[in-house]
Amino acid sequence: MLSRLDRLGDVPVVAMLPSPHPLPGRPFPPDVTDNRVLWDLDARSYNALFGAALNIHRASLGQPPVDNVRDHVWGRATTRTRSSSRP
Repeated sequence: MLSRLDRLGDVPVVAMLPSPHPLPGRPFPPDVTDNRVLWDLDARSYNALFGAALNIHRASLGQPPVDNVRDHVWGRATTRTRSSSRP
């Protein structure tokens, strides 16, 4: 018998739990204030810290490698715009 979640298929789940410990990473350069640059540095940090281990594990399961660890784990950020045809 399938569980309720199994019947629904792929359902993304995100849980955010409070923690006194920050996420691992590298400190941002203090002189960089452009959000796009900071976002790219954050993605590079995740790839450097976790990319090799994640992709070795995925390969052992027969899965393809992940290029962007942060987006794979947390989901890709999207910009939503309102269509002009909507009120």
